[in-house]
Amino acid sequence: QIAEGSMDAKPQDFSHTVAVPGLVDMAQPAFAEVGKKSDLRQAFWYRREFKLDGPLPEVAILKLHKARYGTKVWVNGQLAGEHLPCFTPAWLDVRPYLKGEGQANELVVRVGADRDSMPQDMPTGWDFEKYLYLPGIYDSVELILTAPPRIVNVQTVPDIVGKKVRVVAEIAAGSKACDFQLKADVAEAVGGKAVGSAQSPPVHLEANAETKVEL
Repeated sequence: QIAEGSMDAKPQDFSHTVAVPGLVDMAQPAFAEVGKKSDLRQAFWYRREFKLDGPLPEVAILKLHKARYGTKVWVNGQLAGEHLPCFTPAWLDVRPYLKGEGQANELVVRVGADRDSMPQDMPTGWDFEKYLYLPGIYDSVELILTAPPRIVNVQTVPDIVGKKVRVVAEIAAGSKACDFQLKADVAEAVGGKAVGSAQSPPVHLEANAETKVEL
């Protein structure tokens, strides 16, 4: 659901819908004067309800891959965080605000309606040839639920001549120390034929620690 309004107050009526990923000009029914400075609104507000089965895992991270102009997030009425950049992901720890066991959760995301909602030193994608600057959540949104240890990031470096792939993974422990092994499988993109695998030696991580594992 989506609605227009001020920067400060959540709208009472969410009578429009919009695709995510997408931009606000895709909303149904359509909003007027989208993409330029307008007296009709200061911001657009997204709203989504969802349920989580079972108990909450130790890790619950909301990732908004990209949105503009300026992102502010509430989960169940509580402020979860803010992310101003328009071209990088927002990573928000939302576990303190979530409810499990099948209870209803409400996610609200506010984005500025135009470039003027952003600080002057924040890149917004200005261009000489553009006359409309369309706001919205224009990339994926995901809720990452997992138990520790968890993979924070993975980088792969292909060695075509040597017929190898170097994998560097960042692994994070949770609130307790843990032991793990990392395993990687390589398969052909077409057909899925397995062509290689590797496994790390056992790794010990202290509580709340991070490490890099290379294969």
